[in-house]
Amino acid sequence: MSTSTTALMPVDPAVSPEQALRIVPIRARLLPDEVTSGRNARRTRLFLIGAIVLVVLVMGGWYLLADKERDLAANDLASVTEQVDTARKDTHDYDEVTKVITEQDEIVADLKIALAQDLPWYTLLDAMRSAATKKGGTISNLVGNLDTDTTTSTTTTGTIGELQIGGSAKDKATIANVIEALAGVDGVEDVYLTAATKQDDTWTFTATAAISSDYVCGRFSTTTCGSK
Repeated sequence: MSTSTTALMPVDPAVSPEQALRIVPIRARLLPDEVTSGRNARRTRLFLIGAIVLVVLVMGGWYLLADKERDLAANDLASVTEQVDTARKDTHDYDEVTKVITEQDEIVADLKIALAQDLPWYTLLDAMRSAATKKGGTISNLVGNLDTDTTTSTTTTGTIGELQIGGSAKDKATIANVIEALAGVDGVEDVYLTAATKQDDTWTFTATAAISSDYVCGRFSTTTCGSK
């Protein structure tokens, strides 16, 4: 059984004492507790239902946005995949070019191994002939040989090969001047006269020399000739 609560209200100053005595202001809560609790429960239910509906709407919107983004990403992936497939098909048109480039690279690699100790023979031989001519002699024969084991020879002697020299001059003094001139040619070391023979009015001579390891250069060598 619900109970009602009554309370006396304070006297309104605007009301005269006579009126206050005739009318007593009363505030009363006459609604049963069951009705009040029911109203509060309905308000709570409406609030929860509204919150749930709002959450559902937000989640639905997020799902639609995510689904749209997924479709866009799938379309981009399909486009990129198509471009890759097209590019792969186009590469077959250049298989011959790729093959030639690969073979060229292999040839260059082999040449770098075979010509690791290369040197500019034409420059060396021309310089020796020019040096001999300036001293009045003539170089008629030049033979150069590189050492087979260039690593050992370079490490122990600082040379990579040998030169066999044959020439002619008018006298012994000229031969000496030629030998001295040859020793001053870049890349030539240890010039040694091995024989000199007079034939009529001309002296012929033979000599040997070593090729310096500092003269090694070439297109496929470690050091290029342009950098020397």
